[in-house]
Amino acid sequence: MILHATDAEFRTNCLDITTKYWFFFGWLDELNAYDNITRITMEAIRITIEYPEDMPCDGFSTLLLNCMRFTQVFAEHPKAECQADRILRVLLNNMYFVLRSTRLTQRWKAYDVLIKELELVMTSKTKFLLAVRVEAREYILRYEKSTKFDTVGGDELRSKLSKFNFPGISLEAYNCYIRNVVMLKPV
Repeated sequence: MILHATDAEFRTNCLDITTKYWFFFGWLDELNAYDNITRITMEAIRITIEYPEDMPCDGFSTLLLNCMRFTQVFAEHPKAECQADRILRVLLNNMYFVLRSTRLTQRWKAYDVLIKELELVMTSKTKFLLAVRVEAREYILRYEKSTKFDTVGGDELRSKLSKFNFPGISLEAYNCYIRNVVMLKPV
């Protein structure tokens, strides 16, 4: 479910599991449920790294962004009030789980910077929700800028198609589409 859920499905299902049905899973409270949900999400992210041929091209960034958005929604929930530091600590602990898997990929530097920025958010007195939102967006932008076409002529095609707006599609998904559908299309 986590690997193929839309943004809205991911947030809704995770929030329901965390705030309404946590006791069905034997978890102690909502924060323990949040810890387990983020750990499961990070394991799904590791699966997208270790088995890229079986996963969507933008699976890594989509899951990471969904987890960040879920963190924002959960932190705003009345049952999680005044626990922003604990929520961020849980998120960081679970994100460290993925760091080792990213070391041999092109995502490593951007992911490492994201973790360091979130650590700075935790040590500073920055507004929690705004900081997490900004860091998630910065990570996605930083990573997507480093993703380039592997084929000749990709940049030219990309510049021609860049004038079109594809709402709701990340640049990484767009690049994946161009690489797999347009560039590999039989002549």
